[in-house]
Amino acid sequence: MLLELFFIGADGKIYVGTYGGGLSISSDGGNTFVNKTTTNGLGSNYIFGIHQVNGKIYAAASYGLGISSDGGNTFSLKTTANGLGHYAVNDVFVTDDNTIYAATGGGVSISTDGGNTFINKTTANGLGGIGILDIFVGDDGKIYASTENGLSISSDGGNTFVNKTTTNGLGSNYINSVDVGKDGKIYAATANGLSISMNEGNTFTNKTISDGLGTNTVYSVSIGLDGKIYAATSDGLSTSKNGGVSFVNGNIDIGFQTNDIYRTFIGRDGVIYVGTLNGFGVSTDGGNRFNNIRVGTVNSIFVNTDGKIYSGTRDGLVINDNYGNTWLGTKTVSNGLGSDYVLGVTMDENNKLYVSTSNGLSISNDGGNTFINKTTDNGLGSNTVYDVFIGKDGTLYVSTRGGLSISIDGGNTFVNKTTIDGLASNIVNKAIIGQNGKLYVATGAGLSIAQLPNTTNYQVNNVVLGDTYKVKMVPSADVCTNYVTPSANINVNPNLQSSLSISSNQSEAICAGTSVTFTATPTNGGTNPTYQWQKNGIDIMDETASTYTSTTMTNNDTIRCVMTSNATCVSNSLTTSNLSLTTVILEPTNIMLSKAVLCPGDSLIFSANISAGQLFWYDKQIGGTKIGQGNNFSYKPTVTSNYFVSNESPNCQSNRIAVGLVLVANPFFYTNWLGLSTDWNDKNNWSGGFVPNSCTNVLIEASVTNMPIIIGINNFCKSIKIGAGANVYINAGAKLNVLN
Repeated sequence: MLLELFFIGADGKIYVGTYGGGLSISSDGGNTFVNKTTTNGLGSNYIFGIHQVNGKIYAAASYGLGISSDGGNTFSLKTTANGLGHYAVNDVFVTDDNTIYAATGGGVSISTDGGNTFINKTTANGLGGIGILDIFVGDDGKIYASTENGLSISSDGGNTFVNKTTTNGLGSNYINSVDVGKDGKIYAATANGLSISMNEGNTFTNKTISDGLGTNTVYSVSIGLDGKIYAATSDGLSTSKNGGVSFVNGNIDIGFQTNDIYRTFIGRDGVIYVGTLNGFGVSTDGGNRFNNIRVGTVNSIFVNTDGKIYSGTRDGLVINDNYGNTWLGTKTVSNGLGSDYVLGVTMDENNKLYVSTSNGLSISNDGGNTFINKTTDNGLGSNTVYDVFIGKDGTLYVSTRGGLSISIDGGNTFVNKTTIDGLASNIVNKAIIGQNGKLYVATGAGLSIAQLPNTTNYQVNNVVLGDTYKVKMVPSADVCTNYVTPSANINVNPNLQSSLSISSNQSEAICAGTSVTFTATPTNGGTNPTYQWQKNGIDIMDETASTYTSTTMTNNDTIRCVMTSNATCVSNSLTTSNLSLTTVILEPTNIMLSKAVLCPGDSLIFSANISAGQLFWYDKQIGGTKIGQGNNFSYKPTVTSNYFVSNESPNCQSNRIAVGLVLVANPFFYTNWLGLSTDWNDKNNWSGGFVPNSCTNVLIEASVTNMPIIIGINNFCKSIKIGAGANVYINAGAKLNVLN
């Protein structure tokens, strides 16, 4: 999950903004999170900015600004109806006096009444651009607005701004974020380096990869309590201990699970939080080493007597010490776990750790540092393990999707019990032994109860053909003579391992409605194996043959088969096949144009989403020319035209979906107002002989007879110059769109 940013509130909570997943809040240092989404009142689940002050949470989203006064349970949504400059809010900053500064796609919006109303500031107030990417307010009250066309600074509460650009030394005019140190230095994260100013923004010195940055693309910058600089780049976290003179870059070598670093934040206690593509990292040693945390669901938890807490999540086994106060890290498949999806965890009296995963039972003898994984190869009924119960004698009772697997040798080997042995279902969720000595097994079809035998067991290992065994009972009292059983001959058959594979008659991506046949091929299935086909992990009713055919497959459907073998001496009578993933070609979604009106020579970006296949772009709905391919495609149209997109594979092609009409405007140049009448939309009133469009520069002079009057809202020009004494009249409700 891509984490857009995070914020450590005055309440000590961690607030994580995600890209499409909402706002995640942690009250225990990041061990667990509660997620807030549009169901709680947020305008969107794409969170771009967070602030928390005076008991309120402020969440900047792709649609509106959400404000919560009850810890995030509910949000009040603020939009353009409240005066915001644009519905998209990229960042938010709130001062101690509750003044709200919202960075929107249409300017800096300021509220002094708790967000009820906003006053919007634009380029008319000196901003470099109206698209504001980041906002910061210094201790001295200065406002720093990151725009796509420079860093804009205000010293009068936002009434006016002074814009700084590459002419002042910035590495790029595209400013991703800004921070100001306690010493007044300004740090601007740009698309071409980290720019630093020591004179209130009058001049900047730009730092690049030649100074040690991971890349020149700097997404975020934060200044530590000790003055250390932390710059998030597209290839690692770059740190400087000497005021930015030089940097040292770190990525996966200091604990991250990815090199893509997007956000940095310094907590009030000096703890460093870094947002990455795969979660966020936390460092308590000045950035030398990071522990990577992924926001996820806790499925199970075990607290040992030594104060260590073991939490099973969808992203691994999280281990904490001191009853949760000290985070020791997250264990994953890289440590030997069968799967990162942990369903259960327990520990025996010898501190041997048993972790139930979606791909086996993982056992650790060193507190979770390393694991050995046990699967159906060791006799488990299924690799999907839900829980483990440890009897007083050390016997393991392992609940699986394929039966109750029992081990008397610490998990080295298992004997599996199924419906053949009297279980109500082979899906076993949990098993325990009561004080009455009975075994209680919770299954998918009810509770099964068994009385454990009170007998003396003798295990014979490595039996061979022809071995003979005798049993002699010695009574505890001299009441009778010893009794010797007759000899017993043991016939030894070879040990077998059953397995199952499935195949499909369709090897490529398919179209919806295509008939697909899956065939099961068993090994050591016996004379009459039984089958159960599953779709997306759920049994398909009445599908118990060796083949399964469907015409209703949808994208990402998974098919597998469970076989019960009746062969003699199979160690795993129940076996599960490989997983077959179905890919269905679907029509593209989220089709977008970067702009609908182009000036000559402008580039246009086509974009769309698909889950499988490949996108191709055309200039006609049928036939025509293929102009490009890919999810994001750049193109320079030369004429006004409609465009279309199709999702294709070797076997299938979706319908061509209309992208939209792209209007290529006339070449831009100055056209003069002739003033034959007052009608702006009369081409005879313009020296160029056409009505101005978004590519036309307009000049209005006083020497003409009639001044133009604007009616309606679809009036455009690239720029406008109005000479001395000239006027442009705009009727009530009308609009002139000046695009430059």
